[in-house]
Amino acid sequence: MRKITFLTLFILFATTITAQNKKSLTFDDILKWNRITEQMISNDGKFVVYKNEPWKGDPVLKISSAAGTELFSVVGGTGASVTEDSKFTVFTIKPETEVVRQLKLKKTKKEKLPKDALGIYDLTKNSLTKIENLKSYKTPEILQNS
Repeated sequence: MRKITFLTLFILFATTITAQNKKSLTFDDILKWNRITEQMISNDGKFVVYKNEPWKGDPVLKISSAAGTELFSVVGGTGASVTEDSKFTVFTIKPETEVVRQLKLKKTKKEKLPKDALGIYDLTKNSLTKIENLKSYKTPEILQNS
């Protein structure tokens, strides 16, 4: 009986010591996590577009094939939409957060700060067309036959 009691206490003591060796979760660890936002699938089902967004920093817009191979990615891409014929992906490219922050610290005038750009990715040719100094854009609404 004495051996069983000693063995039980030893096992209990050993498990408490090993449980305390685990690293605790910190706020810095949470900042490294990414979340997937703005996900969509093209009408023909061949392409997947999503934004991989960290808690702190610039998002990355990614375009993948249905098989899962990454075709294209751009830092700062947001607001993506795939055209109805599944030939183009249209999105806004925001300037990098750190670049804008550094320019603001230097007290750069608002007119001289980098502006958004329009990205048009051709899904058939795998090419990007970039239009600088974007104010706004609209894509046509998809017509629904009821």
